Parts: sequence; structure tokens; C-alpha cells
Amino acid sequence: MKLTIFKLKFDSPLHIGNYREDYEQSNSYIRSDTLYAAVIATWAKIGMKIPETGDPGFTISSLFPYTSDTEGKDVFFLPKISLSFPYKGDTVGIAKKLKKVNWVDYDYFEKQINPANTFSSFGRDNDHLKGEFCTSKKIDKKFISKQVLPRVTVPRNIDDSSGIFYMERIRFTEGSGLYFMFKATDDQKEKLYKTLEILGREGIGTDRTVGNGYFTPLRPEEITITFPRDTEYAVNISLFYPESMEQLKVMLDKNARYDLVKRGGWITTAGFNTYRKKSVYMFAEGSVFKTGKNGIKEMGCGSIDLTPKIMNEHKIFRNGRSLFIPVKIRNDD
Repeated sequence: MKLTIFKLKFDSPLHIGNYREDYEQSNSYIRSDTLYAAVIATWAKIGMKIPETGDPGFTISSLFPYTSDTEGKDVFFLPKISLSFPYKGDTVGIAKKLKKVNWVDYDYFEKQINPANTFSSFGRDNDHLKGEFCTSKKIDKKFISKQVLPRVTVPRNIDDSSGIFYMERIRFTEGSGLYFMFKATDDQKEKLYKTLEILGREGIGTDRTVGNGYFTPLRPEEITITFPRDTEYAVNISLFYPESMEQLKVMLDKNARYDLVKRGGWITTAGFNTYRKKSVYMFAEGSVFKTGKNGIKEMGCGSIDLTPKIMNEHKIFRNGRSLFIPVKIRNDD
């Protein structure tokens, strides 16, 4: 199956906030609801018509890491699925290493979603286990680096005093960055690319006003993932929020595996910067659900209303629509 991907080459460091707004720690990837919101905000700035529901009408994945190997070829990573590897070797010596893995390249991702493809080692001396990354390619394990810098607070309320805090920023080596998958029409593809060109100059993430989060979008390209066809299960590669309780009940059978993540944050509309939007729990990337057959799916609620009662200027939405890739369930999972 072919999917379109967009690669983002970051021209400056960036801080990716979490729900706790812990500035001393930055996430290493950008979740799909953040990019959905950034696209809508960019459309508003350039005077484009904004959908009343806040749903842009296309489906994207979250933004995951990519890098180049020693031969200059791209290596793309996806979240490790909430299922075990189809691994038939001795796990005693590598159990701790496996626990550290958060990201797998496409080869290992295909092994997880096609568990009939069993294997007995993670390379010679298990050298495919490179910290939180699992890949057979020769890469710089430190293609994402982190640095903590002191900053001075600018109080949200004029009666508060300023102070020192510390912010962690991440950097990517040359040939590395973040990418996301995209499923929509050719017209939407071109529209999104032009939007990303503008957004790249505005920046994404925290502290854009001091030069963080600037990026250059590369022209879209296609990738191919081989997935199982005889299965009713799938893994989400975006944050997912079901359309209804009835839909969720069908998806959460005995084979479902998932993690939840709380999403929310500060309002950025002028005059309301001291208020938080409502919060919502969403299913994290890499979860497994029963979705029915028919290949790659687009599922979820595209407009979750998080507008606080105090605000009536406009609505604030989160997007919980996700791309799902088919996955085969093993009997021992």
C-alpha cells in the first residue's frame, strides 16, 4: 500500500510541550492534533475559509522521526506497536533493551504487523537495538539531541513576578527531522504543502517568537508498506478519539491494546492567554483495535469541542481522526 509522506527539515531547535507544560522536558515528536490545529490557525492568518467544525477534511498521522543512514538513504520510524515482536530467540539477555525501544523502522514495523514473519535475532549481537530505536540500518543514534537552557518567565498575569526556568530544546542532525503520513486528494496534498511552507516560517511548538520550531517542508513523496489483508485489527498512527461510545465498544474487544494520553493546553487567542482549553483523553499512537477489514482506514472524531465556558469569540477544537494500518494478531499476544 502506498501512502504520501511529508518530511519537515528543521532549521532551528524546537520545544514540543506536553500536557503538564514541563518546560524542562520536551517531547521528541509532534502529535497529530497539534499539526491539525497549526494548519487551521495558518489558514485563519492568511484569510482562508475555516470549516465551522475545525476539521480540515483530510487525515494525517502524527509526526515521527526520520534520519539518514551511512549511505545517505532515508530511515523512517514508526511507534512500536503495543504487541510483542514475532521474535523466536532468547529474550533473557535483551529484555531490558526491548523495553527501551520506542521506535521501529519500516522493516521491523512490517514484522510486527505481519507476525507470520518470525525472526530469531535483532542482528549480530542484537546491534539493531539502538537505544530507543530499532533498525538494521547504520545510523547515528544521536540524530536527535537535547539541550537544556535557562529562560526568564514573562508572567501571564501582570501581578505575577518573573523568574528563572529551564527549557529543553531538541535538535536534529543533517538529513534528519520529522515526517508524517497523509491520505487525501491530490488537490488537498498541494494545498497542505503550501500551508506547510507558510507554517514553517511561523514555526511550530513552544517559544516560536524567539526562533524555535522553524522548518522547511520537502516536496511530498510516496512510501510503500506491506500490511496483512486477512485481519480485522489495525494500529493507529495518529491520536485517536472515537466518534461515539457505540463505535468504541466494538473496537475494544479482548485483543485490543492501548495507552491513553491527556491533551489540552493554553489558549492562544489574544485576551484569553491566561486560560486553558478543556482537556480530553485520547488513544496514543501504536494502540491496537478491532476495526473490521478493508485495509487502511480513517476513523475518529474530527471536531472535539474543548472551548471553555468563559470564551464565546470562537470555538476551540481538537481533531481525533486517525489513520489505521492493518495488523495481524498473534495467538500469544
